[in-house]
Amino acid sequence: MVDVSDAEPGLGPVVLFTNSWMMGGMEQHIVSLGRGLRRRGYRTSLICSSDPVIAPLREACEAEGVEVHALDDARGAIAKVGRLRDLERLLQNYRGGTLHLHLTGPFRGELPMLAGRAAGIRCFVRTEHQPLEEVPPWKDRLWLRVKDHGLDAVICVSGQNAEYHTRDLGRNAARFFTVHNCVDLGRFDPAAGDREGARAELGVAAGSPLIGVVSRLTEERKGISQFLEMAAQLAASCPASRFLVVGDGDLRPRLEAQARELGIGQQTIFTGERKDIPRLLSALDVFVMPSLWEGGPYTLLEAMAMRIPSVTTAVGMVPETVVPREHALVVPPGDVGALARSVGEILTDAELRDHLAESGYQLVHERFSEDNLAEGVIGVYKRVSRRAIHGGFR
Repeated sequence: MVDVSDAEPGLGPVVLFTNSWMMGGMEQHIVSLGRGLRRRGYRTSLICSSDPVIAPLREACEAEGVEVHALDDARGAIAKVGRLRDLERLLQNYRGGTLHLHLTGPFRGELPMLAGRAAGIRCFVRTEHQPLEEVPPWKDRLWLRVKDHGLDAVICVSGQNAEYHTRDLGRNAARFFTVHNCVDLGRFDPAAGDREGARAELGVAAGSPLIGVVSRLTEERKGISQFLEMAAQLAASCPASRFLVVGDGDLRPRLEAQARELGIGQQTIFTGERKDIPRLLSALDVFVMPSLWEGGPYTLLEAMAMRIPSVTTAVGMVPETVVPREHALVVPPGDVGALARSVGEILTDAELRDHLAESGYQLVHERFSEDNLAEGVIGVYKRVSRRAIHGGFR
């Protein structure tokens, strides 16, 4: 991996490109990065879909002064030829700048890269937000390595993620940088919480421990099924406990049925999609991040920013940034018993609970602010811009 501390100044406009089709961590990352770039005076644009589902992404970027270009989906060979031409014309407005790809997997991005090359874009950067669920066949890995010759840098949101892409996929480690995700500390501020009001709305009695998770209910890897199994174990020893699942998606009916089958249907609250995540986090006694695999989990950082003591699986950036029993309790992925024991320990140990809450809060403020993200990514841009000027590899 490459140290960006010796980066030199000097780069043109930045174009953020995404094929996003939903709101989640990657989209949150783009908003934070766009805000950080604009606040530092960089001309910044976003090219994305015109799909209404990601209207919040477009609106948030526009509010920060990012130039947003929304394109309709291109389906079929003829439409893709037209898309290539449209992208080239659009990217000519940012000649000499940096094209930064944020995509839903490593096997995409040919069109914007071709268009950028034709339009005179100088530097090409890509962020890989998470590993794949399975290692792809060798032909796909070979094609990925061929495409990487068109990139100046690949950013990963955790060292674990970078190791996967270089070791398991065979990509060139010399191109890889690690820049961790961040938290909007203006939004996730304990002072803005509403613990009593939120608990009253949820129907949680004052003396009932509330343990929660925040996640899209669309992917098995998020570990919500394991969270419910943990909840059932905990409810057996602490019947007053209540469990909060914040989020929505295709898996919700199955998860609600699982809660009923486990006998915790009445103790588990499914809120659906919510916009007031900081308020709901403030209602919790313990936050749980039960993912089976991740890149850079936002929800854990957000909970710690709200001073909520947390239990997390050892995935993504967790092993390299979170000290067990210092910032959070850390358990192996998929270990339901360890999740239950760790949550129970926090509920019964006030000193540990207070220590984790304060130490986790300090960690986020020291290492995971939006400033950290912006400065880290800008450092990569400057490094590869210098390389492009002086003739680096492709």
